[in-house]
Amino acid sequence: MKRILKWSGAVTLFTLIGAAAVLLLGPVPQVYLTPQFNDETIGDNLDAWLEEQERAFPGIIQGTEKQIVWAGPKGVKTPLAVVYLHGFSGTSVDISPVHDVVARELGANLYYSRLSGHGLDGPALGAATPESWVRDTAEALAIGRRIGEKVLVIGTSTGGTLATISALDSTLSKDISGVVLISPNFRMKPTNARILDLGFAPIWAPLLTGPEYASTPTSEDHAKYWTNPYPISALFNVATLLRATKSLDPTKTNLPLLVLYSPDDQVVDVSYTKSFLENWGGPSRWEARKMTTEDDPRSHMITGDIRSPAQTDSTIALILDWEAGLEN
Repeated sequence: MKRILKWSGAVTLFTLIGAAAVLLLGPVPQVYLTPQFNDETIGDNLDAWLEEQERAFPGIIQGTEKQIVWAGPKGVKTPLAVVYLHGFSGTSVDISPVHDVVARELGANLYYSRLSGHGLDGPALGAATPESWVRDTAEALAIGRRIGEKVLVIGTSTGGTLATISALDSTLSKDISGVVLISPNFRMKPTNARILDLGFAPIWAPLLTGPEYASTPTSEDHAKYWTNPYPISALFNVATLLRATKSLDPTKTNLPLLVLYSPDDQVVDVSYTKSFLENWGGPSRWEARKMTTEDDPRSHMITGDIRSPAQTDSTIALILDWEAGLEN
């Protein structure tokens, strides 16, 4: 009996070791950060071209389509253009009116991107891929170069991830004058998010978490302009994008950087953000935001009238003050 128990214990031990090896060493999805995008595919009439692209998605939330806000006459290039990359599950209005006012004060044309799967329903978000988001970013910057001599990139949360990828890419960074990151996402903070990086996780993790992720909106506009709920598979795509950023070298840029963050962010790991960006090759400025009871209770969407209205005016002032010091 003792011999049987010993063998049983050994089998259990080896099973656990094998399971751990599968989780830690098993394959996880990968993404290449070099987008397959040809600038020449963009039509001469940008507004008409964007409208044609978006007609393929009839369910887009009104007002969140890819679009250009011209500072003056349509089609006239401005010395500076602002390109906005919104956050995961959000839309281009997620920090409104911050980017609108910044662009207006700078006399800049403004481009609102719409990342694949966003501004639509949950299944559409679940069907989007990290590759498509990188491609969307390349498209956004190509449009930015078409509407401005220089491009100021503003990215929120996972949009900040994509803005960083752009700044560190020799092709995508062409004509970028500076980068503003708002609560940039390089690692998710919740401990249970670590399962997204384990081997074969897309297969077994939904059995633990359930097939969907859902949260409680804090307002009607929050419910309207964010996709909720959405398939858990969409989070695996975010995790895949974040893993790919580990190969980036932030020293290989001379672009100016402004980072706005909350030390109390409950969505992204701020300590990791600081360690990842601490050796940024260009001049950098960090601004910690002090949140109020009027603002996002998770301290992640740290500006914009929908989620953190008490921060809107000061955020605009900070970005304009920082931009005024750039040598465009």
